[in-house]
Amino acid sequence: MNRKLWTGFAVMLAMATFVAGAQVTAWQPDMTIQQDYTAKRSSSFDTTGGNHD
Repeated sequence: MNRKLWTGFAVMLAMATFVAGAQVTAWQPDMTIQQDYTAKRSSSFDTTGGNHD
């Protein structure tokens, strides 16, 4: 019983660590600072009305 308890505790601790690690947003750009790139957007908009999608 004691071994199962410790195994369950270790699994829950590992899961909590993974969830906490997923919350770290250091890899995302800071939205409050202007970025130094140009967004390259593409669109399927056709002004002639020939867009059949």
